[in-house]
Amino acid sequence: MTRLGILTASICLSLAGPVFGQQPVFVDNDPTITFRDGLSWATAFEHVQEGIDAAEGQVPPGNEVLVAEGTYSPTIQWSGSGDPRAYTFLMKDGVNLRGGYLGGPNGSVNPKTPDGSYEETILSGAGPGGGMYHVVVSQVNFVTSECIIDGFAITGGNANDSSFPHDRGGGLFVFTAPTHVENVTFRQNKAVLGGGAYSIGNTGKELHIRWSSFRGNWATKGAGFYVDPSQDLEICNVRFRNNGNLDTTLVGGGMYVAEGVILKASNCLFDGNAAKDAGGGIYVKLTPDLPSTDNHEWRHCTVALNEIQHPSSNGAGMHYGGGVGSPATLTNSILYDNANNGGVDLYVQSPGTLTYSYCNIGISTGGTAGLGNMSQDPLFVNPADRNFRLRGPTMLLPWSPCLDAGRNSQTGSDFLDVDDNGVDDVNLLVDLDLRFRWIDIPSVGSTETADMGAYETPGSN
Repeated sequence: MTRLGILTASICLSLAGPVFGQQPVFVDNDPTITFRDGLSWATAFEHVQEGIDAAEGQVPPGNEVLVAEGTYSPTIQWSGSGDPRAYTFLMKDGVNLRGGYLGGPNGSVNPKTPDGSYEETILSGAGPGGGMYHVVVSQVNFVTSECIIDGFAITGGNANDSSFPHDRGGGLFVFTAPTHVENVTFRQNKAVLGGGAYSIGNTGKELHIRWSSFRGNWATKGAGFYVDPSQDLEICNVRFRNNGNLDTTLVGGGMYVAEGVILKASNCLFDGNAAKDAGGGIYVKLTPDLPSTDNHEWRHCTVALNEIQHPSSNGAGMHYGGGVGSPATLTNSILYDNANNGGVDLYVQSPGTLTYSYCNIGISTGGTAGLGNMSQDPLFVNPADRNFRLRGPTMLLPWSPCLDAGRNSQTGSDFLDVDDNGVDDVNLLVDLDLRFRWIDIPSVGSTETADMGAYETPGSN
């Protein structure tokens, strides 16, 4: 190209507006920014959706959207033109949306402040009528290659409409779109189904959630998270706490899983969740009349202090239906102290099937008991303060029977690379707090080194 041609092209590009694709897109709602083209922190876009739209279709690092600390509101309507509650953050194809940045004149591409903490970036659904139907939407019409949502608090969604889709997924609504979620807190969202999050139809287009939490969400079913049929779901190092209630959440305080779901869950904590009838912590739907397509693996989970109102033997910790003959397993886990208000820690509803091995389960009904199970007080460090680590050996107090009582071979793989070494390792060698998993306690005398539950000990007594 001649010099005149290069000059002409440069003028055309400058007239056409900013050029994306060579670097991340920046978003910062700091009101002192006067010129905004999204190409630096100094000229960052004001609205998150501007960043998402600019990054769509770009190759790395141009598909990265970095969002500074602060509270952001949605600016685009989805599935409800003219409805003031239909505004949402609409994910786009291949976009990596990342919050937790300092932004401003001292902003960088490192999401941690100098003291090592994350700045909070809030995606808020606050608005008319009690809030937007969905704070974030990832939907197949806009997402066909994986998008990433990383480093946000998602709050204030209220999917309380009477019909699909605005009756589900107050915090996050995923419809047949490959979506990866990490370092996200879903808090204080509401819906008829899936207050914190709702997902459907992701078979072969996996939904991944790691390093995240669901806290204080509400729904009639699946207050924390509602998983509908026909999808592949992987969750690892996720906390479900204080979701649902005993009055208006019917089933699945922490999580509701429908039929036809291929699920892997490791290093998950369910505590303080509640439902009226069944599944204060976890509810898995029974589908006796359908061919089983379920394949569930639950490993190193702690399910404690969840409640139901129903006085029968329904599951207060985990109420498991599932498909008949489904290869469902529960290993190296603790389900204990969930039956204080009625129900049992684990209820497997016939003719559903679940095999549990190397687990500590307080009160159980149904299911198939494998090897290495017990029913003893796990001696958590301080359950009243929500410290569910296991009491280690001391001279003054007895230690937990769950120490080194898991099975190393049942730890499972690091399918979501939660140790962040860039490899999906054969063994998941970290616990919920990312501490090394196989810590030997010599005084226990076991040849195994994996503890039961989400945490590896010794912890602080």
